[in-house]
Parts: sequence; C-alpha cells; structure tokens
Amino acid sequence: MPLPSAELSSAMRVLLRSWLNDQIDDGLGVRRPRKPIVRHSLHDAIVSRVRDMVIEGTLSSGTHIHEGKLVHEGKLGQDLGVSRTPLREALKYLASEELFELAPCRGAMVRSFSAKNVGDSLIVLANLEDLAGRLACVRASDDNP
Repeated sequence: MPLPSAELSSAMRVLLRSWLNDQIDDGLGVRRPRKPIVRHSLHDAIVSRVRDMVIEGTLSSGTHIHEGKLVHEGKLGQDLGVSRTPLREALKYLASEELFELAPCRGAMVRSFSAKNVGDSLIVLANLEDLAGRLACVRASDDNP
C-alpha cells in the first residue's frame, strides 16, 4: 500500500535529517554512523593511474617521459591533469618498483621486460605463494580459522 503524500514527505524529511546527521537508521530503531569517506592522496592516484597505463600498454616499454612530456606523444602531465612535481614524485616511486628507469637530466623511461625477467618474477611469486600456503596450514587452528 503506497504511503499518502503527507506521510511520504514526512518520511523523506526523516531520511534527509538522518542523512544530514551522518547516521543511518537500519529500520529497527538502531542508529549507526556512516562509513567514513575514503580519501586518496593525489600521489596515490597518479601512481595508480600511471602504473595501470604501463600494465595496459598505453605507455609501452621504452617510452621516454621528460618533465611530464611524453617524447613524441604529447604531454602526460596534461593528459592526467597534474603538474610536473606530483608526476615526477610518482615516477620516482614507480622507479622504486622497477617499472621505470630514471636518468639524470633525461627523465624517465618505461622499463622493458624480457621473457627471462618475467619468468624469474613468476618463479619468485610462485615460491612466495607456496610459502604463504604452508605457513597458513601450520598456523591454522580451530580457534583461529
């Protein structure tokens, strides 16, 4: 049965007031706080976006980036809507993950991965996952599932 418009507007006011108070009524009279808003830093957003661009092939191996400019391909900083400084910091971070090679006065270059590099990485990953599985089995108990 639909609510009459007077009750509906009353219900809407209660819902709006609840929302404005940053609390949710679960329908059983229990009020609980909303989940906090997750804020990501600009640095994390740039790192994530550029990493995705490398993984997806948008930035292919060997691509040179100097002061936020893609050599022969336009401006990366402009495409991302960020200035050179946060982009430079993100590239330094990605260089520590070995996705980029940094050269003084020459900028950054997307690193090339050979079949051997990828194979070696997969061997390390497989061994880490094997160790994690063994440790989980050893440490598992009925009290700590």
